Amino acid sequence: MQNKTHTSIKGTRLHKRLSNKQFVVFGLIGVLTCIAVIFLYSPASFNMAGFRSSDLLKTIYWNVIGSHYNMMPTPTQAAPNAIGDRFFINAGNARGWSHVNSNDILKPERVNGVNTITLNTSLLGRTADLPIGTIIFLKEPQGKQAFVDSGGNIIEPAKGVHNAPNGVTSTMQVVGNGSAEIIIESILPHTTYISQNLGISFYYAPFIPIPGTAGGGQAFFVREIGNTIYLYDDLDVDHNKSDEEFLNTIGSHGKTVTVFYKDPQQSLPDAIKQKIFGGNIHSQCYITTDTHYGDPREDESYERAVIWVYPNHQDLSYQENENYILSCSKFVSLYGGTSYFMMDPKHQDRFLYISLGQDNIPSGYKGYVWDATIKIF
Repeated sequence: MQNKTHTSIKGTRLHKRLSNKQFVVFGLIGVLTCIAVIFLYSPASFNMAGFRSSDLLKTIYWNVIGSHYNMMPTPTQAAPNAIGDRFFINAGNARGWSHVNSNDILKPERVNGVNTITLNTSLLGRTADLPIGTIIFLKEPQGKQAFVDSGGNIIEPAKGVHNAPNGVTSTMQVVGNGSAEIIIESILPHTTYISQNLGISFYYAPFIPIPGTAGGGQAFFVREIGNTIYLYDDLDVDHNKSDEEFLNTIGSHGKTVTVFYKDPQQSLPDAIKQKIFGGNIHSQCYITTDTHYGDPREDESYERAVIWVYPNHQDLSYQENENYILSCSKFVSLYGGTSYFMMDPKHQDRFLYISLGQDNIPSGYKGYVWDATIKIF
């Protein structure tokens, strides 16, 4: 039976019965409006994710509600992803970022046969469409530094000599297709952790402040147990615990770097095959060096590899899928977060396994994340 809309006259007003779908949508609008009123001016809300509460709510509104009714913000409003501490880059053929007003999309300028663009603080929050090869000149404010957030080698420090305009503090280059953000952040104090026992070092930020709060933030600590170094925050585990209590508590939290020793004549994949699989890799697994995890880093000569599983096309439950992955190895990349293996060609007597979990943290050094600063000595 076809549903019909029922109308009735009550007093001087015309009432129309809403469909169930309309009722749910308008109910959702009401709920989001209430949330906006409560959280709109809460400075601490969602700051750990890098959002102001108003930014997050605008994003939810335009993507969930606006898209349902084909509504768009007015041209004078910023796009929902136009956060004022970063630039949004569509690199190569990618168009992952959009902007409300197409006239606001930045384009490079052709200079001596090379695409170039200069980004300064007056352009923060804008989107730029940049072909591969584009040279990006950055003018970072005093006390700030640029940090590239992307899913691979999309934007890297520029190689060679380039005629930069006055005031440029960093020079980058678009090297791949994809969506990226260039985030301008405060320069964080950093410290160096050196393990003489394992022969590795890295930079990390011991404290990361929460923007918009008075002294709020997360403190980070380092702990070395056996052949593994743990980098973790004070929300994960009490750093005063004994090693045994610490290991029972840390679980899959925090970030780790584990050192494995190998025959210097072995390649990185062969060493992984021997150490992780005992020489016989399982049929559903494979090792590949086609990865850009750990990029960008100062020393690009470091070799990297990951363990993947071949797709299982059966209709598996979540638990069955997890069992399928674990039947390969707990070292499968993306199981429980991002992880990868790394070797320095100059020190082939060992290789590293780096586990990052679901997110990453800055090192406080030249805009790199902490694992991009790991060095073997």
